[in-house]
Amino acid sequence: MARYPASPRSPHPVAWIGIGLVHAFVAVGALLGGGAFVLRPDGSLIQADPAWLSQSPFPDYLLPGLILFFLVGVANAAATAVAFRRPVWAGWFTAAVGAILIGWLAGEFLFVPLHHWLQALYLGLGLFFVIAGLALGRGRVARSTSRRVSS
Repeated sequence: MARYPASPRSPHPVAWIGIGLVHAFVAVGALLGGGAFVLRPDGSLIQADPAWLSQSPFPDYLLPGLILFFLVGVANAAATAVAFRRPVWAGWFTAAVGAILIGWLAGEFLFVPLHHWLQALYLGLGLFFVIAGLALGRGRVARSTSRRVSS
């Protein structure tokens, strides 16, 4: 039976396990929160006041719920799987998902008058994803490029 070479994996397995677990935490919150908004667009399922949307372009929580579910929740669920598999591009994917999370929070800060400590937590996690993803992604590209040059 022919053996195929393993695809290159990003180093730092312990770091990637931690990053994957944090992505999973964000994914669960976004999937549950977004799902709750989709199921009850009036926000009643999670006691979100419809008045919080008065300064937004949204008449109810349906579209924000879909955005939260798919853009933040599914992206972080995918990033969880990517972090555990650690392909060469995992750092870049983590950074991109972190930027999505920061963008989501920027929209929240812009349109929703409520400021909760969880928003600061998720903003910090988004920054963490961007910084860690870029650091691990750049290091991996530099190492793989130096191996090709020295060969």
